[in-house]
Amino acid sequence: DIDAVMNEDIDLVVTVCDNAKEACPIFPKPIPAIHLPFHDPHGEPLESFLAVRDDIRTRLVAAVRETLGLHAAVA
Repeated sequence: DIDAVMNEDIDLVVTVCDNAKEACPIFPKPIPAIHLPFHDPHGEPLESFLAVRDDIRTRLVAAVRETLGLHAAVA
């Protein structure tokens, strides 16, 4: 329930499907937001789910780091 976090400090809102982007609520204070649409593999073979998982891992992690000004840890 989105009402449970409406007054919390939120660093970033991420939407991953067009329906969520359109239905995203207006928050009481400005919050950075990014939209990264991903293919919905519903009804497809496992390989499709794995491909979307890998796409999310690659694109989403990079986008969040860039948007929030984070950098990967140096080993």
